[in-house]
Amino acid sequence: MKLRTVARISMICVVMIAAFGFLYFVTKQVIFCFIALGVCIASAILLTIFNRCPYCGRFLRGWRYCPHCGSKLEWK
Repeated sequence: MKLRTVARISMICVVMIAAFGFLYFVTKQVIFCFIALGVCIASAILLTIFNRCPYCGRFLRGWRYCPHCGSKLEWK
């Protein structure tokens, strides 16, 4: 999966977590809290699997260069 796609998915997950958290805060329905927790867990799993350097395959912490092999990451 391309890094741009991973970044978009992670931002969508953050927005979904915030929306369900807000719905929980407003309605006090516990189901929204569980949905937000589920989205958070799914997001963490997806980032662990797909947020990898395309050159060395190790987990990325930065967004411009790979901290392990030093390769510049392409966003196209």
